[in-house]
Amino acid sequence: MAQIQTAPPTDMERNMEKIITIFQSFAGKEGDQAKMSYKEFEDFMKTELGSFTSNQKDPNILRKLMKSVDGGDTCPDGQLDFQEFLNLIGGMMVACNEALLRAPKQAPAPPPQKPPTKMEEAMEGIIRTFQQYAGKKGDVAQMDHGEFEDFMKTELKSFTCV
Repeated sequence: MAQIQTAPPTDMERNMEKIITIFQSFAGKEGDQAKMSYKEFEDFMKTELGSFTSNQKDPNILRKLMKSVDGGDTCPDGQLDFQEFLNLIGGMMVACNEALLRAPKQAPAPPPQKPPTKMEEAMEGIIRTFQQYAGKKGDVAQMDHGEFEDFMKTELKSFTCV
């Protein structure tokens, strides 16, 4: 009997899986398994994105961030579901990508004092994958149709193969 062979996951798929797993590891400790309470969100930010939170001058930044995306399902409830969480993380990745594109080309930065967290690794991996495909034929801040098609066929084959 023939066995079905599946290709190993791509880096993009692994990074997506990491983000899902991280969300699930923080959500639901105080109630709804599919949502993060403010406390769970605060724990997530301090644990996984501590470099971001430690550099903020506004002591209410986490409340403001959560409020900015809570209600993506049209009804703010003081919790973040996965879609709202992705909206926040996606916005942060867009800002990081834009900063990287604006930064002058120079020698690589010295290694960080602390190793990156799993979330930082996943976010950086997604940004780097985007940069690998975007701008080959124009604007480096976006993928044209052909670049997107190449990205989907290569990085997310499991979503496009029938």
